[in-house]
Amino acid sequence: MVWPKLQSSLTKTLAAELTPIKMNIIAPGVVKTKMGESLVQIFSENKERFEKEKTLLDRMVQPEDVAELAISLIRIPSITGQTVVIDSGQSLLGFP
Repeated sequence: MVWPKLQSSLTKTLAAELTPIKMNIIAPGVVKTKMGESLVQIFSENKERFEKEKTLLDRMVQPEDVAELAISLIRIPSITGQTVVIDSGQSLLGFP
């Protein structure tokens, strides 16, 4: 896939160019929102089956998980130029 490589390259380039401004990207998997649940219906029969078969942690990413990660990235002064994946293991199972 080209997009993840482009995304990572863009993050690193912007971090280098915009120093001292921190630049990170959060790359969530399917998040438990109305849109996320619509995607689950497309890829699987139901939410429980999706969580069991398409995630390692048997749960969808919650919006609060993404918010907590964003706050952590803001608070930790030594992280920049990173693409942080938060997907309950979906990408490790080959799910986009």
